[in-house]
Amino acid sequence: MQPETVEVVEEVETVSFVATTNDNDEAWSEMVKFMELGPIARQIAINSLYQLSGSTVKLLLKPELSHLPKPSSVEELNQQLSVCLQQEVELEITVGENSNGKTPLELAQLLHQKNTNAAIDRLLGDPNIQVLQQRFGAELDNDSVKYH
Repeated sequence: MQPETVEVVEEVETVSFVATTNDNDEAWSEMVKFMELGPIARQIAINSLYQLSGSTVKLLLKPELSHLPKPSSVEELNQQLSVCLQQEVELEITVGENSNGKTPLELAQLLHQKNTNAAIDRLLGDPNIQVLQQRFGAELDNDSVKYH
């Protein structure tokens, strides 16, 4: 009698990217969060505007970071974009400015500022804070408020 062989097949769950917004800048920000990027490739991505034209991804990188693109980080970003978009893409990185869009970093900074302002408003509306202000002349140092 021969021993029975059992073949074990592992199912690998693939997670594909689906944007939750129709806004191009916000979708790009979501895509950057989704991709598994090293530090240099991530810096290129978060500081760039994104445009997809056919199978070409065009990134517009902030001029002050023009030194970042190196062949290895560009290739890493290209590979991750291909995985994320589920198609082979050609990556073009140009350096420049465009005031019509927001990079993922700029969007994150805007969100952080919005949340910090909301926290300041909540503090100023707090009855306990208002008592301290009225009785002791306390003032809220807005620069000390940190939103985490």
